[in-house]
Amino acid sequence: MTHGFDNVGRRFDVDLKLRNWWSDAVVANYKSRASCLADQYSRYTVSGTHVDGDLTLTENIADTGGLKLAYMAFLDKLYDDQQLNFTAPTQDVVANAWLFFIAYAQKSCSVERAQAEQVDLITSVHSPDKWRVNGPLMQSDDFSTVFQCPPGSPMNPTAKKCDLW
Repeated sequence: MTHGFDNVGRRFDVDLKLRNWWSDAVVANYKSRASCLADQYSRYTVSGTHVDGDLTLTENIADTGGLKLAYMAFLDKLYDDQQLNFTAPTQDVVANAWLFFIAYAQKSCSVERAQAEQVDLITSVHSPDKWRVNGPLMQSDDFSTVFQCPPGSPMNPTAKKCDLW
């Protein structure tokens, strides 16, 4: 769903015609926010080599936005099914939220040979699996809250978090 609004998909209108249908102000705001994400991913490394945040931007936008939307849908369904109050989460809700984030991380559980990793860093539009998981989670205040990551910890950096949506 988020690919429809990433740095490529945003250029197509409702009829899938290539045209700029966003106002100049919206495009400028979007580019500024997307640049934050590209810069952030460019600081990540694998075996001493930096990720190319510009090359991987489309997928990083999709991963980050997808996590956010999926978690919102998860909470909506969980609270609706259990008729719970958002302001007072129970231990059951927290346990389910843990499982949500663990399942999210497991989607990218992999091992890759060092040579393949280096080739992927310069050719793939996807960030390495480690950063496809940790990058979006580090941006997520929900993740930090659920896992009680203290501000300044690796998974809850105090540096500016990039929020595209």
